[in-house]
Amino acid sequence: MGKGIAAGGKFSGPRSRIAARLFPMTCRIYKPNRTLDEAGSYKELERGPATMYNSKPDIPCRLDVTRYYRQAEIYGQEAIVSDYEIHVPSDVALHHDHVIVIDDKEYQVRKLLHDDDIWRPVRSALVSRVGQGSST
Repeated sequence: MGKGIAAGGKFSGPRSRIAARLFPMTCRIYKPNRTLDEAGSYKELERGPATMYNSKPDIPCRLDVTRYYRQAEIYGQEAIVSDYEIHVPSDVALHHDHVIVIDDKEYQVRKLLHDDDIWRPVRSALVSRVGQGSST
């Protein structure tokens, strides 16, 4: 999971067990792939390759469905927005416009949380799952 003191040798076993407890799920993170159409609005294109982490596309993560939970209508649409918090290892590249896929469900990163704290062992973000009848 990294190149720190616990990346190899006698600490690699305990480190991987701790990481498995902290991040029980895996996700894939995609950069947005869009273009402007003639009307000046964004058109989503087919997804590009997933972000790689330790030479693998599957990134350890934890989706916290109990935090930031709310449901509301947006802009008069019949869509429900559900907000959650996601956690990934601190050395994963994560930006506010990335799309995260967990179990074939897409989440849009809305806001990076505690991003100015370099000593945190995890990166956290507020994510939204937008869609009709969205649920984790």
